[in-house]
Amino acid sequence: MLSINYNSASRNAVNQVGNAQTGIAKAMNALSTGNRINSAADDVAGSAMASRMQVQSNSLDTAVTNANMGVNLIQTMDGAMKETEELLQRMTKLTEMSKNDAYSTQDRDMMDQEFGALSNELDRNAQSANYNGISLINNAGNTAGSSLFDKDISKGITFTAADATAKPAVLANNELTFKVSTAPMTAAVPASAPGVSPATPAVPAKAGKPVPIAITVDFGTKALSANDIVGAINKSLKAAGANANATINSEGHLKIDSNDRVDGVKFGASTITDIGGTAAGATGLGAGTATDGKTGFGDIVINVGSSGNAYDNIFLKTVDLSSEGLGLKGASLTNSTDLDKTLSTLKAALDTVTEQRSHLGASQKRLTFASDNLQNVKNNTDASLSSIEDTDYAATTMQLAKEKVLNSASQAMLGQSNQMQSEVTQLLK
Repeated sequence: MLSINYNSASRNAVNQVGNAQTGIAKAMNALSTGNRINSAADDVAGSAMASRMQVQSNSLDTAVTNANMGVNLIQTMDGAMKETEELLQRMTKLTEMSKNDAYSTQDRDMMDQEFGALSNELDRNAQSANYNGISLINNAGNTAGSSLFDKDISKGITFTAADATAKPAVLANNELTFKVSTAPMTAAVPASAPGVSPATPAVPAKAGKPVPIAITVDFGTKALSANDIVGAINKSLKAAGANANATINSEGHLKIDSNDRVDGVKFGASTITDIGGTAAGATGLGAGTATDGKTGFGDIVINVGSSGNAYDNIFLKTVDLSSEGLGLKGASLTNSTDLDKTLSTLKAALDTVTEQRSHLGASQKRLTFASDNLQNVKNNTDASLSSIEDTDYAATTMQLAKEKVLNSASQAMLGQSNQMQSEVTQLLK
């Protein structure tokens, strides 16, 4: 129908011009920003996904930085511990030299002066070692319960069952029993706010009832090396679900340590008690002397994750490598009757440093692997984010060309449609 009140062809052309202009603007926006999604309206689901993935990418980037800073901290701590180890080795040598009667009293006095100077250097090194203002080796150390046996088993033991008929009779020495106990802390309860009824006082955190795990190790009836003995004990600990491990110290003595360190928050007690069994006698592993855990340690926590759970934390055990922390405060070489005790203390101190450096080395390896893994995850996350959010320039430039052509064609058709109504005048002539 030919009319002058409404021109549908012209209206359709106007709409197409508007659509083409919108398409051109959208394409040019995407090309100029590099982002396919510049507003939530561009892609509702994609915008939400991109936002979450951007947060994850940022968190991963921070985690990588944290892991690398953790490696730097460990290297600084290990360097300080290496110095402590060298000091202890020299002090051990001086102690062993003092036991030799070929040295005169004056010689021993000179050795004692050096020994005291090295002890002071232990304290200075412990106080000065820090990373970004964080003290590294003068904090409360591993305060878990432990038990040290008094017999040298470095050459191994032949375990036997009892045989009263043998001549002479054979005593049993093939079973070790003990208990690994921890007491979880109960949470503190704050006092009620002023004016609240009924009023309740604050209840501090306190240790709960100890949870003992009974361990029985049957060594059989055969000869075992020190490593075999440690392996048998650790196997029994693992089977019982006890968080503890056995080792051999530098003097060849068996040592069992709980890994549930007392911190006043998680655990309120940590002990290894009730040491008995035939293997703990004079013919076996020797008597075990237990030391209970004490409160007051604080781990250095390196966060290497983005999920916010406990698995994202890598804990670096703290340690006190001052002369007091190593049990060497006041030690002297002038009293010959104490030299054996001093030498034993020095060897235990070296064990502490060696164990801590091993822990740090393992933690550094873990942080390195964590950093590499985090970087891989971040790269893949960024690639996924790019596929969702970034502009595909090949497709968008093609779309821009299309929209420009449609815009030109729509404008041309708008001009043609506007001329249609002028044909009415031809009918009126």
